[in-house]
Amino acid sequence: MPNTLHSLRIVAVAGLALVSTTSAWALAPRTEKLLWNSVPLAITVPIESETVLRLPTACEVGVSAGLGGELSVESVNNVVLLKPSAAFTKKRIALRALSGNQVYLIDITATKSSTHDSFELIDPALTPPVAEPESASESLPESGQESGPDSGDVRIALTRFAAREFYAPDRLRGGLSAVRTRVVETPVELYRGGSVRAIPRAGWAYHQHSVTAVELVNLTPDTRELDPRLLRGAWLTATFQHGVLSPAGTQGATTMVYLVSSAPFEAVQ
Repeated sequence: MPNTLHSLRIVAVAGLALVSTTSAWALAPRTEKLLWNSVPLAITVPIESETVLRLPTACEVGVSAGLGGELSVESVNNVVLLKPSAAFTKKRIALRALSGNQVYLIDITATKSSTHDSFELIDPALTPPVAEPESASESLPESGQESGPDSGDVRIALTRFAAREFYAPDRLRGGLSAVRTRVVETPVELYRGGSVRAIPRAGWAYHQHSVTAVELVNLTPDTRELDPRLLRGAWLTATFQHGVLSPAGTQGATTMVYLVSSAPFEAVQ
């Protein structure tokens, strides 16, 4: 989470319901961000399918002898392609940077039920990209409740600001004179259906707008595609950091949603 930001798409909402002009966002491939903090990183990949692992620098791949018959590994520059031929649990590969002495350790589990995602390893010691949230759809036309002709730009700026606060290194945070607001970090009934736990983690105010970062956690053993229409509240925009949650207790079972509103979180949730 290259420094070039991907295009940001945001869902606009009116009243108590989120409205989306398309559901195609849920079908887009999801890239799981892996933040290197000097401990082995765990990923789950599907068997008989090729999974892409992007690295912050070109690496050579070390695979244990016992894993050679179960996992096909191809490496090109800073991209590694992984294709398991059978299910296995927690097999480790080592990725050694071609420049310097850095070694990244990845513990791989292969299953039939795994979703087909790609992964991107982020090393804060190198020049990292800024996390760019995934989103549900393009912005809808502005409603009469929104303030000023630049309202849409403010929403995008607030969403990116909140995402950087959680996913970017310290030197890339800030950039907006938003004021931190108090949120109560206890579960709220934000996502309908009871399958996803929601906990507000941080909030900011900027002129007539507020943005709240809410942690979403999958409580079920199934992969969940996040649906913006299931969010309770009068949000101007809602943007998921990831559009899909992995099963409870696995890598990727937690993500963030950034909610922009015309009033503080408690007043519109």
